[in-house]
Parts: sequence; C-alpha cells; structure tokens
Amino acid sequence: MSLVLGPVHHWMYKKIQTTEAREAFIVEALKAKYGQETEEVLNSIYDKYPLSDKNASLDEILGNIPIHQGIQNLIINAETRESSVIAAFCDKYGDEAKELVVRSAHEHGVKCGKRAVVERGSSGECSAS
Repeated sequence: MSLVLGPVHHWMYKKIQTTEAREAFIVEALKAKYGQETEEVLNSIYDKYPLSDKNASLDEILGNIPIHQGIQNLIINAETRESSVIAAFCDKYGDEAKELVVRSAHEHGVKCGKRAVVERGSSGECSAS
C-alpha cells in the first residue's frame, strides 16, 4: 500500500466497517422484533454473502489481492449483504419491517454522528435524536 494512498484505503475500509456496523445494528433490531424467525432468513443470506472478519486488518483481508479490486469487492459484499437483509425482511414482514429498518438505520447514524463529535473533540452541539 502506498504512503500516499494508504490513508485513503484505510478511510474506505472504515466506511465499509461503518456499513457493516449499521447492518449489525439493523439485524439486532430485527432479532429483537422477530426472534428466532430471523435466523433462517439470515442464514440463507450469510451463506451467500458471508460476514467479514471484524478482527482482521485490511492487509490481512486483502492478502495478495490488488488493493483497488479488494476494496471494491469488500464494498460490494457489504452493501449487497445489507440490502439483501433489508429486502428479505421487508418481503417477509412488509411495512412493519421497513419502518423498523428505517428507525434502526437512523438511530445508528445518530450514534455514529455523536461519537464522531466526541472523538474529534468538537465543541459543536449534536442535538439529533
């Protein structure tokens, strides 16, 4: 990874991790609402689009894969898996699931925003709820 582009690649990987964290947040809300019924739906999705190793570094995940191809594949997998989860539950439970997903995604976004304000030491108020 080059010194110039290395930080950009890690920034992109952080965006992928944020997408995966949002998906996990949505999945937890779906599990809380629908219980055991979620496992069958999720297993079929995760068989097709496996979860990534959250403890692995970007270098470990990519191995010998070219960096741009590897990051693009990670983005595609994360976004496809998240959209597959949402589509499957909306198909199965309709508007009820859609509203739960929207609320969960919003709540996750607010938490991420508040955490970013604190991490960056911003003096600005974050009044989102």
